[in-house]
Amino acid sequence: QHFFYEQRCPSEQLRYEGTIDFVSETLKNKGRSARTINARNAYDSAVYCGATFLTQVINQLTQHAKQSDTSIDLIYFSDHGQEVGHNDDISSHSAIFESGYKIPLFTWHSLPSDSATVTLDAYFELDQLPSTLMGFLNTKTPRLYNSTDDLLSGAFVERPVRQY
Repeated sequence: QHFFYEQRCPSEQLRYEGTIDFVSETLKNKGRSARTINARNAYDSAVYCGATFLTQVINQLTQHAKQSDTSIDLIYFSDHGQEVGHNDDISSHSAIFESGYKIPLFTWHSLPSDSATVTLDAYFELDQLPSTLMGFLNTKTPRLYNSTDDLLSGAFVERPVRQY
């Protein structure tokens, strides 16, 4: 869902293009420019398109796991957040607003997982990703793996949110 958002999915999936709804009216009343409101609608379309794609991937993985009698695991995360008019009249990355740096991360398993339930709503920095991926893939190389950096482990330690 990178900028230019309207280029992130086919034109027939620009679901929110030109939408006037409660959020766009609220943004207008807060003084946001038409450019930012249009970017917010294009961003929402890009998020919708991305979610549609992920649904297709998970459906195909589910089918393949059943057909091959194989366990398949998926981890999904975004590389950054986006601020699209909700806190300021901008549409870009932001280190100031949570919407600009908080990203989705989830796991999906074709079979019930034996691992403990982990709350994924924690502050997580991408330099912690290698340990998280090693834990997820069960390839915990002792020199490189740090359980306190593995978001999916019970030993994960949340770092303080950096203030910019």
